Amino acid sequence: MRILNTLIGWLQPLGITPKTIDDRSIIRKAMRKTGLTDVGNGRHQPGMDQLLRSINNSPLTHFGKLSSTGFGVEGMSNRLRLVDHEKRHPEVFERKIERPIFIVGFPRTGTTLVQNLLALSDDRRALEF
Repeated sequence: MRILNTLIGWLQPLGITPKTIDDRSIIRKAMRKTGLTDVGNGRHQPGMDQLLRSINNSPLTHFGKLSSTGFGVEGMSNRLRLVDHEKRHPEVFERKIERPIFIVGFPRTGTTLVQNLLALSDDRRALEF
């Protein structure tokens, strides 16, 4: 890990890895990744700003900042896909969800197994990963 952090640190002066993470670069990378451009109504922005402030003010390693950027791009890519799906399929808002089931638990406690078992039922639908 030390070697990886050192290598990533050497890439910073070249502009390959960021010193700080900003929302514009994450959104730009997500748009490039998905080919989509509409991020929606902007309700995500306050949470994103707070998360980036926290990341940039934390003593993260170079690898930590690089992986945080990757997680941010993945999250924004998901948002871009959701906004696109909502525009193409407005009927999803017409379907009423009567009694949702929330599966929560700590890692490695079987929550994924429970979700997969419930998804096998004909009268249930599980979220896709």
